[in-house]
Amino acid sequence: MSDVFFWIFIFLGTFILSALFTFICIKVAKKFRIVDMPNERKIHKEPVPYLGGVAIYFSFMIIMFISLKISPTFNLYTQGVMGVVIASLIVFLLGIYDDVKGCNASLKFTGQIISALVLIRFGFFIDRITNPLGGIIYFPYWLSLIVTVFWIVGLINAINLLDGLDGLAGGVIAVASFFLFIIALISNNINVTVLSLLLCGSSLGFLVFNFPPARIFMGDTGSMFLGLVFSLMAIMGNRKSAAAINLLVPIVLLTIPIIDTLLAILRRANRGKHIFQADKEHIHHRLLNLGIPYRKVIILIYLFCFYLGLVSLLSLYIMKEVFFIILLIIGTNVLIGLYILNIVEDRIEKNIKENGS
Repeated sequence: MSDVFFWIFIFLGTFILSALFTFICIKVAKKFRIVDMPNERKIHKEPVPYLGGVAIYFSFMIIMFISLKISPTFNLYTQGVMGVVIASLIVFLLGIYDDVKGCNASLKFTGQIISALVLIRFGFFIDRITNPLGGIIYFPYWLSLIVTVFWIVGLINAINLLDGLDGLAGGVIAVASFFLFIIALISNNINVTVLSLLLCGSSLGFLVFNFPPARIFMGDTGSMFLGLVFSLMAIMGNRKSAAAINLLVPIVLLTIPIIDTLLAILRRANRGKHIFQADKEHIHHRLLNLGIPYRKVIILIYLFCFYLGLVSLLSLYIMKEVFFIILLIIGTNVLIGLYILNIVEDRIEKNIKENGS
């Protein structure tokens, strides 16, 4: 099978299976009342089926196993296949349990750490990073262990927190995976190329029924699985070539969920709340509160992610030092944007109080 037909098979296979499984999951979730009930913290007004993550998981895994059979170069480092399967199954079962029965933050956090340790056991870990001043910084084993667990668990929860609007988490992951596919393809990293295309296809297939107004949610099953796979792709890219697909590229691609997660942790810690306690002060909620229409908020975030994807492509063609400067400029602009958002929110709140009085 030629490379072009292989890529087409992967994308269309996961897209079609994901859309088909999602349709089935809608029927099953409605029949067994596995639905997300509306409340004061949530946007939707009617019960919406869960289990979309089941469709994403099975479409991804089925096409992944077929790809392992038909491609001589896609091997997940051969010995690492079992690690990916076990770690994915852990977050999948944990997500299913949470979506159906509900579980506390401690159990979810423990399961996420175990899945990270499984990946480490099978050879997926971060042992180096690119030095902004040149060269590569290698980690001792104990530091590599800490950094890897922090990276995997952090990204799982970043995507989980992002899943607050119809089509948001799935769309952001689809855009980020698409650009990671291009970068991996140019860098000749077959494992990341296949995984990113699998993730893109399964996310887009799910979005057929999740783009607002959503007919189904992915739930924790989907968001945790997406976060796990994306963190895995970043680790694999970093280990093969610190210059081509280092950890900076995935960080750039997922700027919004990463920054939103850091802000949520700081916000909740400052108020003395548990860092996993949900609220309605995420970036997407704040944009909605400004009066921006629902779909426009989603599309705006998609466009920003697409812009970040174009920036990430620069890492292949410019000097590392220049790329770091560009990232500093982007980071500064994001902070300025958040500062302006705070000012606008304060003025709106002040006007409401004055008019109300």
